[in-house]
Amino acid sequence: MKIVNLSIASVSILMCLVFAYFLLFTDFKSDTIYGTKRTILSITFILYGAFRLYRAYKLFKTSNDE
Repeated sequence: MKIVNLSIASVSILMCLVFAYFLLFTDFKSDTIYGTKRTILSITFILYGAFRLYRAYKLFKTSNDE
Protein backbone atom coordinates (compact mmCIF):
# COMPACT_ATOMS: atom_id res chain seq x y z
CA MET A 1 0.00 0.00 0.00
CA LYS A 2 2.90 2.34 0.71
CA ILE A 3 4.16 1.93 -2.84
CA VAL A 4 0.80 3.16 -4.15
CA ASN A 5 0.92 6.17 -1.83
CA LEU A 6 4.48 6.95 -2.92
CA SER A 7 3.58 6.71 -6.60
CA ILE A 8 0.54 8.98 -6.20
CA ALA A 9 2.65 11.44 -4.21
CA SER A 10 5.33 11.38 -6.92
CA VAL A 11 2.81 12.16 -9.65
CA SER A 12 1.29 14.92 -7.52
CA ILE A 13 4.71 16.48 -6.87
CA LEU A 14 5.63 16.33 -10.53
CA MET A 15 2.36 17.86 -11.71
CA CYS A 16 2.51 20.70 -9.16
CA LEU A 17 6.05 21.64 -10.10
CA VAL A 18 5.39 21.37 -13.85
CA PHE A 19 2.28 23.55 -13.61
CA ALA A 20 4.18 26.11 -11.49
CA TYR A 21 6.93 26.15 -14.13
CA PHE A 22 4.44 26.74 -16.92
CA LEU A 23 2.78 29.56 -14.98
CA LEU A 24 6.07 31.28 -14.19
CA PHE A 25 8.01 30.90 -17.43
CA THR A 26 5.52 30.53 -20.31
CA ASP A 27 2.40 32.24 -21.68
CA PHE A 28 0.20 29.36 -20.52
CA LYS A 29 -3.19 30.73 -19.35
CA SER A 30 -1.87 34.29 -19.53
CA ASP A 31 -5.22 35.56 -20.79
CA THR A 32 -7.11 34.42 -17.66
CA ILE A 33 -4.47 34.35 -14.90
CA TYR A 34 -2.17 37.36 -14.87
CA GLY A 35 -0.18 39.61 -12.57
CA THR A 36 0.02 39.00 -8.86
CA LYS A 37 -2.57 36.21 -8.95
CA ARG A 38 -0.32 34.26 -11.32
CA THR A 39 2.71 34.66 -9.07
CA ILE A 40 0.80 33.73 -5.91
CA LEU A 41 -0.67 30.64 -7.58
CA SER A 42 2.80 29.57 -8.77
CA ILE A 43 4.28 30.00 -5.29
CA THR A 44 1.36 28.04 -3.83
CA PHE A 45 2.00 25.16 -6.23
CA ILE A 46 5.73 25.18 -5.42
CA LEU A 47 5.05 25.16 -1.67
CA TYR A 48 2.49 22.38 -2.03
CA GLY A 49 4.94 20.35 -4.11
CA ALA A 50 7.61 20.84 -1.44
CA PHE A 51 5.16 19.80 1.27
CA ARG A 52 4.21 16.65 -0.66
CA LEU A 53 7.90 15.91 -1.23
CA TYR A 54 8.53 16.16 2.52
CA ARG A 55 5.59 13.86 3.28
CA ALA A 56 6.70 11.33 0.63
CA TYR A 57 10.24 11.36 2.02
CA LYS A 58 8.90 10.82 5.52
CA LEU A 59 6.73 7.90 4.30
CA PHE A 60 9.65 6.41 2.36
CA LYS A 61 11.94 6.70 5.38
CA THR A 62 9.44 4.96 7.68
CA SER A 63 8.89 2.17 5.15
CA ASN A 64 12.64 1.50 5.07
CA ASP A 65 12.86 1.40 8.86
CA GLU A 66 10.26 -1.37 9.20
